[in-house]
Amino acid sequence: FDNVRNLNVTVGSGPVMAIDQPLAGSVTRPFFVRGWAIDRSASSGSGVNAVHVWAFPVSGGPSIFVGAATTGLTRVDVGNAFGAQFTNSGYSLTVNSLSPGTYDLGVYASSTVAGGFNNVRFVRVTVQ
Repeated sequence: FDNVRNLNVTVGSGPVMAIDQPLAGSVTRPFFVRGWAIDRSASSGSGVNAVHVWAFPVSGGPSIFVGAATTGLTRVDVGNAFGAQFTNSGYSLTVNSLSPGTYDLGVYASSTVAGGFNNVRFVRVTVQ
């Protein structure tokens, strides 16, 4: 081969997050909202300083602030996948306040790099 091409590739920048619990479907109170959130652009730590959970009733009505999750929980799997800096990227919140009904739960992560909430994931649950 006599053709050469150089290319710069940036890998792993920006926010990433996941909701591990609850899975979509029926839940009974209390239930947990758990997962992990990182900002790969952070120079140290997970790059996430807050995770807030909101519930949006599918039948309509105002959104409900469910709470601020505990952050900085150990997630060895995330550290193994993205680098040791992201090991303390887990979050968890116990939910006991939602009335029976179907909700889209929005989990929002705040980035220390962006200076605010810049990532969200949703899961639909029916609270029994």
